[in-house]
Amino acid sequence: MSVRGSAATQSPAEHNLVDGMRQLLAISEAYPQLRASYHFMQLQEELVTTENRIQAARRFYNGNVRDYNRRIDSFPSLVIARLAHFSRVEYFEVEPIVGEAPAVAFNH
Repeated sequence: MSVRGSAATQSPAEHNLVDGMRQLLAISEAYPQLRASYHFMQLQEELVTTENRIQAARRFYNGNVRDYNRRIDSFPSLVIARLAHFSRVEYFEVEPIVGEAPAVAFNH
């Protein structure tokens, strides 16, 4: 959570954080009393809210990157960008987490 730097530097750390949250929620499926706990439900709600905020910030960042890249590639801004050695910036992308979905059993 304390990783600083470019989007490429931060992306693997965010991947690990998201993967850890998903593992926590998958493990909770095996413990119904934990899932029913008021504190765990609050934790789940806070995690969802935090992830939504992170996604919104990522979309905002990527929108600014798109506008910046478009600006340095279009005339007349590209003249100044080339003189000042501005270069394109990469989008902040998180690698998709590929894994098995947790098994869910519906007992009647």
